[in-house]
This record gives sequence, structure tokens and C-alpha cells, in this order.
Amino acid sequence: LGDCFEIALRSTWDEFYDVWNSATKMDLAISCFTWAGTNDIVLEDGHIEEANANAAIASYLEECNAMHLRKTQASINSAKTAELFKGDEHTVVKYLRKKNTMLLPG
Repeated sequence: LGDCFEIALRSTWDEFYDVWNSATKMDLAISCFTWAGTNDIVLEDGHIEEANANAAIASYLEECNAMHLRKTQASINSAKTAELFKGDEHTVVKYLRKKNTMLLPG
């Protein structure tokens, strides 16, 4: 899974260089993928595979942001990203709930 994300990073590096090198723009990208994952569960009638992918991408971008840009951690936690990519609905909703108040119980 880590190799897939590394390939994606390399293939988007030139076109989105300003995003990969700005913590603020990376935060916006993370928000977009978090929103998409939330949308997959809430509005798209539980499309868990899509939600898994969007949550995993958001997680990977968070890890890149923390390690490369904000310098708040020494390495990428690929286990967390893999868990979201392969996880059940509860795992994904738990992650998205932390990121997005839209999923908090009423």
C-alpha cells in the first residue's frame, strides 16, 4: 500500500508542487479527502470502499504533512493508513468523526 501512495506522490509532484510544499494547502487537500469520505458514507448510502480510499488518502496526506512540512513526527505511520484502507465501516467512521463534526451523533 505504501508503494502505491509513493507512486501517486511522485506522479503528482510536478503538477501539484505548491500543494506538496505548503502545510496550509496540504491541510485543504486533507479536508477535501475527508469531506469525500464523509460524503461516501453519509450521502452516498454507505459506499464503504470509496470512504476507505478517501480516508486512507487523507491519512497519508496528514502523515506527509506532519513529517515533511510541519516536522512534528519522524516518520510516516503507514499502518494507520493501511488500517483505514482495509478497515471496516466502524474504523473509517471513527477516523472521519475525529476529522469532521458532520458525523457526530445528534
